[in-house]
Amino acid sequence: MAPEESSAEGQREAYISEARRIADRHQGWADAQRTQAAWWRRWNTWISATVAILAGVSGGVSLSSSNLGVIAGVAALSAAVLTGMASAFGSSARSEESFTAATANQVLADRAETFIAAIAPYEPLEDVRRAFDDLRVRQEEVTTNAHLKLGVRASGLFQGTRRPTKLDEVFGNQHRRDSAT
Repeated sequence: MAPEESSAEGQREAYISEARRIADRHQGWADAQRTQAAWWRRWNTWISATVAILAGVSGGVSLSSSNLGVIAGVAALSAAVLTGMASAFGSSARSEESFTAATANQVLADRAETFIAAIAPYEPLEDVRRAFDDLRVRQEEVTTNAHLKLGVRASGLFQGTRRPTKLDEVFGNQHRRDSAT
């Protein structure tokens, strides 16, 4: 095998390795965000059902007998407290935001898988580079707009530092975009 071919194959393998890391990481984030969204949805359903039941009990008791006014008052107060909690937690909005973020991460993971399976092994190296650059731009967009902050992107302590990748071994720092541009 000619040195150029070996170098090209090494570059392809580096792109595939990095795309695999992107796919795995964003698949994990998508799963975590789907879990969080489901939790908030269940919480919102539970609160809403409980408030409806308490409001019904309060109304029914207050209409049936004046001797049960304390029970009606407690039920009405409980319903008001739970309504306030639901509003303060914003569970419906949190659920929606988490589902949206999960979808964005899933789409990115799927794009990375497509890159690994259909682009990197078969396309000319220049097209592979372009496709990988596009994948990194999409990753940056998803990470920047993420609702649920997980891992390194949640902490300012790690800003500007990252774990070395296969691309670093093959290309040094040449594959990174200049952040000033």
